[in-house]
Amino acid sequence: MPKVGMEPLRRKALIDATISAIGERGSLDVTMSEIAGRAGVSSALAHHYFGAKDEL
Repeated sequence: MPKVGMEPLRRKALIDATISAIGERGSLDVTMSEIAGRAGVSSALAHHYFGAKDEL
C-alpha cells in the first residue's frame, strides 16, 4: 500500500515532467513512458493517475 500523502507529490511530479518534456519536444513526440521516467514513477502508475497523455 502506498505511503499516505504520496499521491499529490507523484501527481505534481508527473505534471512537472509533462510540462518540461512537452516544452522541449512538443506534445506529439512525448510518450507517457518518457513522462513517467522523468517523474521517477512507472508508466502504469502514470496511467493510473491520469489515464492518458491528453489527461495530463
